[in-house]
Amino acid sequence: MKKIAIVGIDGCGKSTIAQRCRREGVAVMTCPAYHETPRTPHAELSRALDALSRLADRVRSFELKAAAMYLQMTLYGDVERSFDAPVLVSEHHAIVDSLAYAPLYVRAVRGPIDRKLEGVIRESVPFDAILRLSPDLWELPPQVAALFRGPDPVAELGRRCKTTLPDVALMLDVPVGVALARLKSRQGSELHESPDALAALRESTRAVVTSLGGHVVDATKSIDETVAEVLRHV
Repeated sequence: MKKIAIVGIDGCGKSTIAQRCRREGVAVMTCPAYHETPRTPHAELSRALDALSRLADRVRSFELKAAAMYLQMTLYGDVERSFDAPVLVSEHHAIVDSLAYAPLYVRAVRGPIDRKLEGVIRESVPFDAILRLSPDLWELPPQVAALFRGPDPVAELGRRCKTTLPDVALMLDVPVGVALARLKSRQGSELHESPDALAALRESTRAVVTSLGGHVVDATKSIDETVAEVLRHV
């Protein structure tokens, strides 16, 4: 199976392009909201982690957000293997996105998750299911930060997320101002959706994709032109 990852900052058009690829008959995997992909493994756990991630945005906890994002990515390989197709397009990728987001979140994580959040977490998400996945949830953020300081984070991420690097990594690139204008129509915002954070994520994503021999796609063009460029690689 040829694996193609579509990555880029929030507001670059990943979801729109992925949906158009699906309409063209290409198998498409939605990450990290796996439950939006029909008949996906771990659907209920995916919903629980999505709720945890959204809660982290509301309470402004980078530690909780880092833990939620990491746990979402650990489900990636199981979902990926559920597809039986010659080509699989993935919106986000466990290894590529983790490497791109790491510089921002490693700097932002100050230590374990604040235990004072336990009450609001239990009220807001299926907490017991999350604890079964990660009994050491509270200590997870510094442990994940340490992963990226290790000798081979790519190999370690592959082992934990049960996947490999994609055959092709495509970055949909738009200026930060364009991304922010698109994000205004969405309900709620993520911790990293500030101009400075998105600018940093844009540069780190470009660096990761370039280092992997991937391609940067100008996503300021029309949807049809962008889809055509993505499908050329498919």
